[in-house]
Amino acid sequence: MQSHKILVPIGIAIIVAGIVLFSGCIEEKPKEKSAIEVYCDVSSLTPADYNECYKYRGELYSEIKKKGMSYCQPENIRYGLDCITLFAMSEKNVSVCDEISYQSGRNYCIPFVAAAEENTSVCDKISVESTKENCIGMVAKAKRDVSVCDKTSTSSGKNYCIGLVASAKKNISLCDKISKTSEKEHCIGMIAAAKEDVSLCDKISIKSIKDSCLLMVAMGTKKNISLCDKISDAGLKDACITRVAETREDVSLCDKTTTSSQKDFCIERIAITKQDVSLCDKISKPNWKESCIIQVAQAKQDVSLCDKISNTEGKESCIRWVAWAKQDVSLCDKLSSSDECGCIGMVAQAKQDVSLCDKISTTLEKEYCIEGVAEAKQDISLCDNISNTSIKDECIKQVATTKQDVYACDKISNTSTKDACIKWIAETKHDVLLCDKISTILGKDTCIWRVATTKQPDVSLCDKISTTMGKETCIRQVAELKHDASLCDKISDTKIKESCIKRPSRN
Repeated sequence: MQSHKILVPIGIAIIVAGIVLFSGCIEEKPKEKSAIEVYCDVSSLTPADYNECYKYRGELYSEIKKKGMSYCQPENIRYGLDCITLFAMSEKNVSVCDEISYQSGRNYCIPFVAAAEENTSVCDKISVESTKENCIGMVAKAKRDVSVCDKTSTSSGKNYCIGLVASAKKNISLCDKISKTSEKEHCIGMIAAAKEDVSLCDKISIKSIKDSCLLMVAMGTKKNISLCDKISDAGLKDACITRVAETREDVSLCDKTTTSSQKDFCIERIAITKQDVSLCDKISKPNWKESCIIQVAQAKQDVSLCDKISNTEGKESCIRWVAWAKQDVSLCDKLSSSDECGCIGMVAQAKQDVSLCDKISTTLEKEYCIEGVAEAKQDISLCDNISNTSIKDECIKQVATTKQDVYACDKISNTSTKDACIKWIAETKHDVLLCDKISTILGKDTCIWRVATTKQPDVSLCDKISTTMGKETCIRQVAELKHDASLCDKISDTKIKESCIKRPSRN
């Protein structure tokens, strides 16, 4: 009897636990998103964007899952950065991004890995402040956590971050956290696009932002062409019609565009999307029609379509691009000797295979080919195979600036090219100390001016400029970029000071 009494409360407890579990009071751990799901989530604004992303990048992700990193090496010509990025995300390993040979490409990869890991500390690997803030925004969106936005360093970065989270959660009340009208209305527009709710666009007072809102909703899953008619800006209206026509693959909608050029562009986009060269015949301008045929031939990797082009120059251009797309150097044999060299160079660069350059008989063209491969591979040692000084210097400069390796600039023999190399890296890295390596006072001042007024405007750097005029125009530019008229008080020249005071007030 006593055992029966014990079993009764146990049985009740089991029943209660079952009710609680299935009523949702005890939550199961949410299923972890795959790399492709995170990638499409953080890079898409509308449901249509997400679906398109998953459709076109799903094939890539399947290949990566089967073949691993080997599928991405050398940097996959068809998928470019996305191949290595998706692999890095699937491994949750940001060091994989280092396989990308150039800095801007690595900076593209890192935010996606940060989003996959839901870890803002990964963003610290990025030196460019605006890109770093975008990275934080992507993490916030992936986590659906607006508090992450507090990690941004600028008000505009924080507001953009809030907009990303608000659109992901489809929560318009989050936009109330933004005080600046234009940025708040951008937030509303993002939610309108995410919800595909055109009525929210009516809450926007700034015409250009409202037009953008209508455009984004029109390009949603419903592909509502009538919304394009509500857009006041003619250029944006045409862009809306073209995008909807392209997505619906309906060439008749191109008739609604306002200019013949836009109509031709609209038709070309649909021809490429459908890979239907016959649509190119509907284009009125001969040059545009030729461009259409080339792009369809390239997309289909079908060199026979190039025969539809009557002029020799256009036909040979078509063959070159198909050879590039197929990475098939044998197609270059169809070209005249002068065009054959350029074609071989394009294929060599695409395949990152410097040995193909040996097929070129003229020294100059061969060295241009080597330069192209060196840039593609980011291999500065290949530049040593170039005898022409100017080509060799340009080769070193391109590799050095892409890799942001200022010491590589020292290998350049021409002083002005070397200075240009250093200036580019100083500006990109936002490192004013590098400007001291520049040989001329004017070059050094220009370098300082660029560092002070780009990416992270810093008025204190203007004081390093040697001339008063240069220093004060620098201050004026920083004041405008920071929308801070109080900085104008640092200027002594009356005219520069007056124009400085007026500029920030325009924003």
